[in-house]
Amino acid sequence: MLGLRMRISLGLTCIALLACAVVSHASPERVEQLVRTALDVDPNAKHGATLYAGQCKQCHGAAAFGDATKLIPALAGQRRAYIIKELADFTELERVATQMHTVVARAQVSEPQDWADLAAYLNKLKPTPPANGEREISFTRRSLVSAMVFVLP
Repeated sequence: MLGLRMRISLGLTCIALLACAVVSHASPERVEQLVRTALDVDPNAKHGATLYAGQCKQCHGAAAFGDATKLIPALAGQRRAYIIKELADFTELERVATQMHTVVARAQVSEPQDWADLAAYLNKLKPTPPANGEREISFTRRSLVSAMVFVLP
């Protein structure tokens, strides 16, 4: 009889976990809605500069050049829509990056207006080519997946 109770309990636990996973996982529609909202607001690049200094500079650097050795992407000169989309993906857990999930959970950068402001500021920064003959690293999903295919046996 104990075996039956354990199986029922285990089954109910699995169902509950699956239900939580489905509920907590954002839909692409939700991400699209957030992106549209952020693109529709009037961005404030000055506020974006303040947000960047307080929330992003520590990892991405004062000039937003990132750090290729730590796989931290450069944000200077990046397109507004791209930055907003990435922030929406991090917020809705559509992209896995624990450090960024922590950042977008902060009240200061959790809303589409904040993303629009950051994107406006970063878009105005001049991107700098890699120094000392280093090659620039592209952080698109497709390039990372392609790189993984060649690395994996």
